Amino acid sequence: MGLFDSLFKKKDKGEPKPKKEKKAKKGKKGAVPAAVNVAATPGLQAPAIPDATANAIAQQQGGFGETMVLTDFAGMPGMDSAAEVVKENGKLVHVADGAVIEITRESFSVGRSAEYNDYVIDWNTNISTTHGLIQRIEDIFVLQDLNSRNKVYHNNVELSPMDPVTLADGDSVKFADEEYIFHMPSDLVAAAPAPVAAPAAPAAPAYDPNAFAAPAPAPVAVPVAGDPAVAPVSMPNPFAAGEVPTAAPAMPGYPAPAPAPMPGYPAPAPAPAYPAVPPVQ
Repeated sequence: MGLFDSLFKKKDKGEPKPKKEKKAKKGKKGAVPAAVNVAATPGLQAPAIPDATANAIAQQQGGFGETMVLTDFAGMPGMDSAAEVVKENGKLVHVADGAVIEITRESFSVGRSAEYNDYVIDWNTNISTTHGLIQRIEDIFVLQDLNSRNKVYHNNVELSPMDPVTLADGDSVKFADEEYIFHMPSDLVAAAPAPVAAPAAPAAPAYDPNAFAAPAPAPVAVPVAGDPAVAPVSMPNPFAAGEVPTAAPAMPGYPAPAPAPMPGYPAPAPAPAYPAVPPVQ
């Protein structure tokens, strides 16, 4: 068979013609395509997932167990539920009428103006517009004077403006002449440690008036006349018997002094009188 015959030879009519593949119909706008089961469809393979993504999915699903609900703290050690962490409030008790005022905010201001304060004392003109402030810092309450005209007093001690002091249970707080008693929350009072007593000071020794007295002098024996234990004392005589002591030399222009008489000796003769000196004319 030549090349011409092989090119133009007609195919037998009995051979079936291959069917054309039908194009997939386009879905309607807004329609959701049906899910394809990759495992049941031959010839289809699932897309490859990066290793980092696969590891994250595996840890979330099986590596760390079930996802924990963060709002459920009751089963976790060291965590309390929301109802158990509500703090109690401190209180002020008005001495005049016994009214109880709860300190409901961490910064609780007191004054005469209802616009600027949490607790209003509008019946007393001695109270300033913003008079004082009580602040709660964790479990500590502090009192502060907001530069008021008639001052804030803590246990009857006047506070310096803007200088806070720490409050304790039972302290006296005065805004001008309005006095209140401060009370800590009961849970903080119960948790406060008992005060430790200071060691007692040693007792002072009993006073002894003779402890620092000078020692008494030793007794001195007084000699008694006729006592043979006491030897007689003899005084030396500087003059021989019958010798008259000479007088001291006279000073020029002055008469010589008379010699002093000695016991047992005759008295010396008086000195001669000198003539009177005539007055100078």
